[in-house]
Amino acid sequence: MTCYLEQLTGWWHWLFIRQMAEKTATDNDSESTMKVVEEERSAVYVTSLIGIPAFTLTTISTARDCVISTQDLLELILSHLPTRDLLVTTPLVSKTWLALTLTPALQRALFFQPDTLSTPLQNSLLAEIFPPFVTPGPRDENTWKWPGTARAIRAIPWSKAPDAFKREDASWLRVLVKQPSAQTLILEETCFGQSGNAHRQAVVNGLSLRMGDLYDLAVPYSDCAIGCTFCVHWPGDEVELEGESGLTLAVTYTEGCDPKRSGGLGDFYSDGFRENAGHQIVFGDWVLPDFD
Repeated sequence: MTCYLEQLTGWWHWLFIRQMAEKTATDNDSESTMKVVEEERSAVYVTSLIGIPAFTLTTISTARDCVISTQDLLELILSHLPTRDLLVTTPLVSKTWLALTLTPALQRALFFQPDTLSTPLQNSLLAEIFPPFVTPGPRDENTWKWPGTARAIRAIPWSKAPDAFKREDASWLRVLVKQPSAQTLILEETCFGQSGNAHRQAVVNGLSLRMGDLYDLAVPYSDCAIGCTFCVHWPGDEVELEGESGLTLAVTYTEGCDPKRSGGLGDFYSDGFRENAGHQIVFGDWVLPDFD
């Protein structure tokens, strides 16, 4: 079975190049066709290097047709694509491939549907687009080293395509932040005041935490709180969490938080912004320093 999948993977590299090139050649000139022939030969050569039979173009073409006509095989191959390619490029190949991305298996691979059987995975595409929410930070007093700041949010790719990001129906809002999905979010606040550092905590259960929820919770802090930093603590990043399926959003700020203050993030709220991400969040009492 493993050998068979390796062969399919080799076919896939050729298949993907050929399908995209055929589409490109339709819109461009014959130079595109020459390019795909060269890449076909490269694909055959690479497969031979890794121990897969060096198929001729004829046999690969036959294999391609077989794979294309077998939905389960094509779905299996597509599920191993990088998240960005599966989300952005695959639907452009054909209507059939677009329809395949909507199947339950590929929706789970795209982090749109929970996968309870998945090994722990972070969404690699979110790590690329929203680094302040994925980059680990120290869980100690050095909160100034935390990645989440107003400046970091302004640096995300949002500024390059604000209309695409801000749409209420933008796909990133629905993307799960991890697989299996995070069922619990712990929200920790630390306020630095003249009398010492005060802490409080809220726990939101019954979630399948999506990026839109996490974003809508974090951005107002960075926009309104003085000296705010935040960090998302993930299972396995040397932080003890309550349960393997949960995340912690830790926030620090300086006493004197003003809801009317703006950190310059007005353009970074989504059109579908919801206060508290639409959740009922109840904090516990502030825990103050003990000077006894």
